[in-house]
Amino acid sequence: MCIVISIANQKGGVGKTTITFNIGGILSEQRKNVLLIDLDAQCNLSNTLLENFHKIEKSAFDLIVNDNVNVEEIIFKTKFPLLSIIPSSSLMSGIDKRLSAEWDPQFLLKDKLESIKEDFEFIIIDCPPSLGLATTSGLICSNYVIIPLNMDEYSFMGNSKIYQLVQKVKKRMNPEIDILGYLINKLDTRRNLEKAYFKYLNNEYDNVFRTFIKVSVKYPESILVKKPINYFLSNSEQAEIFRNLVLEIIERCQKKDLSKKSEITTKQCL
Repeated sequence: MCIVISIANQKGGVGKTTITFNIGGILSEQRKNVLLIDLDAQCNLSNTLLENFHKIEKSAFDLIVNDNVNVEEIIFKTKFPLLSIIPSSSLMSGIDKRLSAEWDPQFLLKDKLESIKEDFEFIIIDCPPSLGLATTSGLICSNYVIIPLNMDEYSFMGNSKIYQLVQKVKKRMNPEIDILGYLINKLDTRRNLEKAYFKYLNNEYDNVFRTFIKVSVKYPESILVKKPINYFLSNSEQAEIFRNLVLEIIERCQKKDLSKKSEITTKQCL
């Protein structure tokens, strides 16, 4: 069964793209067949993973707005084993306006992805820093959402808004979606303020990932050389952190799947 996970937060700069990039790298290392989807108009994920990105003629934008574009046309293999990507386009910045006349534009991406889900074990969606159509479309496609947080006030404010959007999507459009967890990113334990936010988050929320990502220059360096951290520095602490994160993601998905199956069985018995 394919597991679809969105990486989302309204706040920019919390590391959504870097997290997607490195989760994809670890899943590739583990021989999982994984598809990354870039829905961000900045196209950073696409530009990092595809050497000839600027020569690509079709993107996620074309997939969503054009009925005649098939998803198979815009899935591109990367140089890493079993890791593919649907690239983004700067045109994604205007997708809300482009599809304003459609009565259900938020379902267009979901409809297109149904035909290829059996080809992948994981689909990871890099959502833009907004609560518009692109992010909503990603959430409607997803079984789970991971919300990255930096330990600062603006990040927490963004979390409130993405949480509300997830709940609306769950109630009205995709009852299967759940928040898989809050992921602490760019943590600097030398700063007392970040320590305070870290303590608050772990005390107040019951689904914070045990694994957290400490601030490190190694992550931007890996992006500079266009390699996920495990392919750039395989034996590093940073690569091991993402290996632990992916193990925890898989563990959480399995537990939630078992819980859902148990709930269905209980309802059938009643």
